[in-house]
Amino acid sequence: MVINMKIAIFDFDGTMYKHETFTLFMQHLKERFPKKYRRFYATILPIYLGYKCKLIPERTMKEKLMHHYVRALQTLSESEMKQFFQGIVDKMKGNFHTEINERIKTHQKDGYYTMIVSGAFTPLLEIVNQAYQMNALIGTNIPSANNPLDHVHAERKTSLIKAFMKDHTINWTDSYAYGDSLSDLSVLELVGHPVAVAPDQELEHIAQQRNWEIIR
Repeated sequence: MVINMKIAIFDFDGTMYKHETFTLFMQHLKERFPKKYRRFYATILPIYLGYKCKLIPERTMKEKLMHHYVRALQTLSESEMKQFFQGIVDKMKGNFHTEINERIKTHQKDGYYTMIVSGAFTPLLEIVNQAYQMNALIGTNIPSANNPLDHVHAERKTSLIKAFMKDHTINWTDSYAYGDSLSDLSVLELVGHPVAVAPDQELEHIAQQRNWEIIR
């Protein structure tokens, strides 16, 4: 057990990476597996349109999309899966937040336990982390027959962080968390130093009200 551990928690989509991996995933799926893409697109289009028309909440939309992502990937072999996610990471180059990269280096230099906690797929985060060498990753695993899909989103992030760190005494007051959207709120509220990164309208409003740091 480590006593008085300080941690720095980073969301991925919209925080470390400037954009949402959803669009990139669709583009790469279309290029690599056109037939899978057509089936996938036909399935998710009504869900996405429902979200855009504000008939489906963001959380429900993301959970449904993750289920269909998985269906598109589950027939791939292990080597095809690795190649697929490596191709997505290759397309991300040049689109990472420079200031967040610097914050990661600073926290690591200052002895913080650094974590990526994201709804993005774990195989993608593992490839990305080769450049960052974070201490821990919490992402959405590709499910197997014995392990159903567990989408890491909103309050689920917080419960997984607490479970992951249960054997340590965390100095939450001196810890940091970085996120870009309202779905990151519960994680940001865990720490004494929450940072809103290019926040959406809802999170920006909360950050301003609570006098949180905002990185534009």
